[in-house]
Amino acid sequence: MRYMQVGSKMLGIAFIAALAGVAGAQEKAGGPAGARPPMAGPGCALIPTDAPPPKADLPAVMHAGMRITWVSGDAVVQGVRAKLVRDPNGNWVDPKTQKRYSEEETRSSGGVGYMQVTIVHAAPDLIVADGRNFIITDVARNQCSFSGGFACSGTGAALGDLWIHPARLAALKDVNEKDLTLTHAPYTLNGREYRAVLVRSESDTGCSQYTYDCATGLLLVSSTSNTGTQVPTLGPNGTVNSGAGSAAITTCTLVTARPVTTPWAAEAPPTWASKGRQINYQGTTGQANSSLPPMQLQVQVTVADAGADWATTHIVRRAAYPNTPTTEVVQERVAASMAAPGTWIGLKAIASMKPGAVIDEDPNTRFRVVFAGVQNNAAVLVEQNETDRTDYIYDATSGLLVGMRTMNQSAVGPVQTQIQVVPTE
Repeated sequence: MRYMQVGSKMLGIAFIAALAGVAGAQEKAGGPAGARPPMAGPGCALIPTDAPPPKADLPAVMHAGMRITWVSGDAVVQGVRAKLVRDPNGNWVDPKTQKRYSEEETRSSGGVGYMQVTIVHAAPDLIVADGRNFIITDVARNQCSFSGGFACSGTGAALGDLWIHPARLAALKDVNEKDLTLTHAPYTLNGREYRAVLVRSESDTGCSQYTYDCATGLLLVSSTSNTGTQVPTLGPNGTVNSGAGSAAITTCTLVTARPVTTPWAAEAPPTWASKGRQINYQGTTGQANSSLPPMQLQVQVTVADAGADWATTHIVRRAAYPNTPTTEVVQERVAASMAAPGTWIGLKAIASMKPGAVIDEDPNTRFRVVFAGVQNNAAVLVEQNETDRTDYIYDATSGLLVGMRTMNQSAVGPVQTQIQVVPTE
């Protein structure tokens, strides 16, 4: 599930950038290879991420080691029960055009989960963060499962739509236009009152509202609603008519911002974590206790870029049953000594940690990261909540992640995955 990926064109980038005093700023964001702004809505329009950073220092929420959590939801509501799709073998023929169609049922969908962003590098010219998504599988019990990650970057001016420097927010003037409203006003969230900047935009196809905390610059709340283009539907006497398109609705609400660390936070990345380094893994994935054989799994991790205390990785995951087409999933992640678990572990910390040491316990996802100890030159971190568990296995000599064992819940039951590094010749 991908949270809050929305478009920025609705707001009129040049107009909003001018409001923020960023004349001539470009829309494209800078940053390490493989990283992207975490969102692409009015925050980027207000302050493009390659805009010059303000002279003011970064607030504490943008320091390395801060983990910020939002709860995000999205839904797609279909406008019609069924639509027509072009099909040369379809049963329906448009008498006007003689084109053939088949009827396809439409379905609405939706979900909710946590989006977490951990800042691993923070400087006026570059902010680098690793993002993780967790889908909530049981709302009543607040049980969630890891569903994917992403790399993101920005500058001291903004981190996508998730954060805008308070100095930039303070410089914005109120606007009351036909399609755009920008106001400074009090805003109450979870019983706490904030000084906030509210940005609301409207277009022919939808609307959006983003609310930022003036003190920290963090996104407090956002919501969007957009209607898609009309779709062909079956009309009377077999004619092709136009029906309402689907409506996409998203929400995002700030939950917590807290510092995190690891016992190896001060250790530099290992020398092997350099740009261009490729690490290959192989293994299996499939439903636990199933009569079906597991899918064969190949994972390729390439270091796309690296700094003094971080590295972005390009991850390609390929899975297939024997003699069947391969499914491929691609994602970008950020590795750093500041965040765990990750692609490496600090060697000095391995020698000093005791088995059972708690590295982190998240109050929202309820995932706990524990050092399980070292055995046969393998150091193990366990990340676990009520329903899911992942064992991260590291080489105690190099710090490299050499294997993983995962058991997580899905709609069809528990899914078991295990991979191990492919030795290099």
